[in-house]
Amino acid sequence: MPPSKGPTKLGAAIKGLSARASVADLARLAVDVAKREAQAAGVKAGLSGSALRGSIARARADAIKAAAKKADTSPTTVRRWVNGTQAPSPKASGSREKFVRSLGGARAVQAAQIRATRTMYVGTIHIDPYPADSPHVTREINKTLTMDPTVMSAVAAHVEAGRDDEAMTALSEAILNAWDPGLGDVLTINDIPGSIIWG
Repeated sequence: MPPSKGPTKLGAAIKGLSARASVADLARLAVDVAKREAQAAGVKAGLSGSALRGSIARARADAIKAAAKKADTSPTTVRRWVNGTQAPSPKASGSREKFVRSLGGARAVQAAQIRATRTMYVGTIHIDPYPADSPHVTREINKTLTMDPTVMSAVAAHVEAGRDDEAMTALSEAILNAWDPGLGDVLTINDIPGSIIWG
Protein backbone atom coordinates (compact mmCIF):
# COMPACT_ATOMS: atom_id res chain seq x y z
CA MET A 1 0.00 0.00 0.00
CA PRO A 2 1.38 3.45 -0.80
CA PRO A 3 2.36 5.55 2.22
CA SER A 4 -0.26 8.06 3.32
CA LYS A 5 -0.26 10.96 5.74
CA GLY A 6 -2.26 10.54 8.91
CA PRO A 7 -4.02 12.95 11.25
CA THR A 8 -2.39 14.06 14.50
CA LYS A 9 -4.11 11.93 17.15
CA LEU A 10 -3.27 8.23 17.18
CA GLY A 11 -6.96 7.22 17.25
CA ALA A 12 -7.69 9.50 14.29
CA ALA A 13 -4.66 8.12 12.46
CA ILE A 14 -6.00 4.57 12.89
CA LYS A 15 -9.54 5.50 11.80
CA GLY A 16 -8.15 7.45 8.85
CA LEU A 17 -6.57 4.33 7.40
CA SER A 18 -9.89 3.08 6.01
CA ALA A 19 -11.10 6.54 4.95
CA ARG A 20 -7.94 7.23 2.90
CA ALA A 21 -7.77 3.81 1.25
CA SER A 22 -8.42 4.01 -2.50
CA VAL A 23 -10.11 1.27 -4.51
CA ALA A 24 -6.65 0.16 -5.66
CA ASP A 25 -5.45 0.01 -2.02
CA LEU A 26 -8.50 -2.06 -1.08
CA ALA A 27 -8.06 -4.43 -4.04
CA ARG A 28 -4.39 -4.84 -3.10
CA LEU A 29 -5.43 -5.47 0.50
CA ALA A 30 -7.99 -8.12 -0.55
CA VAL A 31 -5.33 -9.89 -2.61
CA ASP A 32 -2.81 -9.75 0.24
CA VAL A 33 -5.36 -11.17 2.70
CA ALA A 34 -6.23 -13.99 0.28
CA LYS A 35 -2.54 -14.83 -0.22
CA ARG A 36 -1.83 -14.86 3.54
CA GLU A 37 -4.86 -17.08 4.19
CA ALA A 38 -3.83 -19.47 1.39
CA GLN A 39 -0.29 -19.66 2.73
CA ALA A 40 -1.50 -20.39 6.28
CA ALA A 41 -3.95 -23.03 5.02
CA GLY A 42 -1.30 -24.58 2.76
CA VAL A 43 1.27 -24.81 5.53
CA LYS A 44 -1.35 -26.30 7.86
CA ALA A 45 -2.19 -28.87 5.17
CA GLY A 46 1.49 -29.76 4.81
CA LEU A 47 2.04 -28.18 1.40
CA SER A 48 5.50 -26.95 0.49
CA GLY A 49 7.53 -25.84 -2.50
CA SER A 50 5.68 -25.62 -5.80
CA ALA A 51 2.42 -26.95 -4.34
CA LEU A 52 2.33 -24.14 -1.78
CA ARG A 53 3.31 -21.51 -4.37
CA GLY A 54 0.58 -22.82 -6.70
CA SER A 55 -2.03 -22.60 -3.94
CA ILE A 56 -1.03 -19.00 -3.18
CA ALA A 57 -1.06 -18.09 -6.89
CA ARG A 58 -4.59 -19.54 -7.29
CA ALA A 59 -5.78 -17.60 -4.25
CA ARG A 60 -4.30 -14.40 -5.74
CA ALA A 61 -6.00 -15.02 -9.09
CA ASP A 62 -9.34 -15.75 -7.39
CA ALA A 63 -9.07 -12.59 -5.28
CA ILE A 64 -8.32 -10.52 -8.39
CA LYS A 65 -11.37 -11.98 -10.16
CA ALA A 66 -13.57 -11.26 -7.13
CA ALA A 67 -12.24 -7.69 -6.97
CA ALA A 68 -12.91 -7.23 -10.69
CA LYS A 69 -16.50 -8.35 -10.20
CA LYS A 70 -17.02 -5.88 -7.34
CA ALA A 71 -15.52 -3.03 -9.37
CA ASP A 72 -17.36 -4.05 -12.56
CA THR A 73 -14.10 -4.17 -14.49
CA SER A 74 -11.72 -6.77 -15.91
CA PRO A 75 -9.28 -8.91 -13.92
CA THR A 76 -6.48 -7.46 -16.07
CA THR A 77 -7.37 -3.95 -14.87
CA VAL A 78 -7.47 -5.05 -11.23
CA ARG A 79 -4.12 -6.80 -11.67
CA ARG A 80 -2.72 -3.46 -12.87
CA TRP A 81 -4.16 -1.74 -9.76
CA VAL A 82 -2.62 -4.38 -7.53
CA ASN A 83 0.75 -4.03 -9.28
CA GLY A 84 0.53 -0.23 -9.12
CA THR A 85 0.76 0.28 -12.88
CA GLN A 86 -2.71 1.80 -13.37
CA ALA A 87 -4.99 3.99 -11.25
CA PRO A 88 -8.71 3.20 -10.96
CA SER A 89 -11.11 5.26 -13.04
CA PRO A 90 -13.69 7.49 -11.31
CA LYS A 91 -16.35 4.89 -12.18
CA ALA A 92 -14.38 2.12 -10.47
CA SER A 93 -13.81 4.36 -7.44
CA GLY A 94 -17.57 4.28 -6.89
CA SER A 95 -17.24 0.62 -5.86
CA ARG A 96 -15.13 1.53 -2.82
CA GLU A 97 -17.86 0.77 -0.28
CA LYS A 98 -18.38 -2.70 -1.77
CA PHE A 99 -14.72 -3.43 -1.13
CA VAL A 100 -14.89 -2.15 2.44
CA ARG A 101 -17.95 -4.32 3.14
CA SER A 102 -16.39 -7.38 1.49
CA LEU A 103 -13.28 -6.96 3.65
CA GLY A 104 -15.43 -6.92 6.79
CA GLY A 105 -16.05 -3.20 7.26
CA ALA A 106 -13.94 -0.20 8.18
CA ARG A 107 -12.41 -1.77 11.31
CA ALA A 108 -11.33 -4.85 9.37
CA VAL A 109 -9.74 -2.62 6.71
CA GLN A 110 -7.93 -0.59 9.38
CA ALA A 111 -6.71 -3.78 11.06
CA ALA A 112 -5.50 -5.31 7.79
CA GLN A 113 -3.61 -2.13 6.90
CA ILE A 114 -2.01 -1.99 10.35
CA ARG A 115 -0.92 -5.62 9.99
CA ALA A 116 0.61 -4.77 6.61
CA THR A 117 2.54 -1.79 8.02
CA ARG A 118 6.27 -2.45 8.13
CA THR A 119 7.53 1.12 8.46
CA MET A 120 6.16 4.41 9.79
CA TYR A 121 7.56 7.88 9.31
CA VAL A 122 6.92 9.87 12.49
CA GLY A 123 7.73 13.55 12.93
CA THR A 124 7.20 15.54 16.13
CA ILE A 125 5.49 13.83 19.07
CA HIS A 126 4.08 15.08 22.37
CA ILE A 127 4.58 12.69 25.26
CA ASP A 128 2.32 12.55 28.33
CA PRO A 129 4.06 14.20 31.27
CA TYR A 130 5.79 12.12 33.88
CA PRO A 131 5.13 12.85 36.65
CA ALA A 132 1.58 13.85 35.74
CA ASP A 133 1.82 17.47 36.96
CA SER A 134 4.73 18.26 34.62
CA PRO A 135 4.26 20.01 31.26
CA HIS A 136 4.07 17.75 28.21
CA VAL A 137 7.34 16.88 26.54
CA THR A 138 7.99 17.40 22.82
CA ARG A 139 10.34 15.08 20.98
CA GLU A 140 11.49 15.21 17.36
CA ILE A 141 11.64 11.72 15.89
CA ASN A 142 11.63 12.80 12.21
CA LYS A 143 12.57 9.42 10.83
CA THR A 144 11.20 6.24 9.32
CA LEU A 145 10.83 3.56 11.99
CA THR A 146 10.85 -0.18 11.33
CA MET A 147 7.78 -1.61 13.06
CA ASP A 148 7.65 -5.02 14.76
CA PRO A 149 5.08 -7.13 12.83
CA THR A 150 4.04 -8.99 16.00
CA VAL A 151 3.34 -5.74 17.81
CA MET A 152 1.45 -4.31 14.82
CA SER A 153 -0.68 -7.48 14.75
CA ALA A 154 -1.53 -6.87 18.41
CA VAL A 155 -2.55 -3.27 17.59
CA ALA A 156 -4.70 -4.63 14.75
CA ALA A 157 -6.38 -7.15 17.05
CA HIS A 158 -7.39 -4.32 19.42
CA VAL A 159 -8.81 -2.36 16.46
CA GLU A 160 -10.83 -5.36 15.23
CA ALA A 161 -12.23 -5.95 18.71
CA GLY A 162 -13.26 -2.29 19.10
CA ARG A 163 -10.79 -1.68 21.94
CA ASP A 164 -9.79 1.80 20.77
CA ASP A 165 -7.98 2.88 23.96
CA GLU A 166 -5.91 -0.31 23.98
CA ALA A 167 -5.15 0.13 20.27
CA MET A 168 -3.89 3.68 20.83
CA THR A 169 -1.79 2.59 23.82
CA ALA A 170 -0.32 -0.33 21.88
CA LEU A 171 0.45 1.91 18.88
CA SER A 172 2.10 4.47 21.16
CA GLU A 173 4.26 1.72 22.68
CA ALA A 174 5.07 0.34 19.21
CA ILE A 175 6.23 3.74 17.91
CA LEU A 176 8.28 4.59 21.01
CA ASN A 177 9.88 1.14 21.20
CA ALA A 178 10.73 1.25 17.48
CA TRP A 179 12.42 4.62 18.09
CA ASP A 180 14.21 3.62 21.30
CA PRO A 181 13.69 0.07 22.68
CA GLY A 182 12.07 0.10 26.11
CA LEU A 183 10.86 3.71 25.87
CA GLY A 184 7.26 2.62 25.25
CA ASP A 185 7.25 0.87 28.62
CA VAL A 186 7.65 4.16 30.50
CA LEU A 187 6.23 6.90 28.24
CA THR A 188 3.00 7.42 26.27
CA ILE A 189 2.41 9.50 23.15
CA ASN A 190 -0.32 12.06 23.71
CA ASP A 191 -0.32 13.71 20.29
CA ILE A 192 1.58 13.74 16.99
CA PRO A 193 1.41 17.30 15.66
CA GLY A 194 3.63 16.32 12.74
CA SER A 195 2.65 13.74 10.16
CA ILE A 196 2.52 9.97 10.35
CA ILE A 197 3.25 8.19 7.09
CA TRP A 198 2.27 4.52 7.06
CA GLY A 199 4.49 2.38 4.87
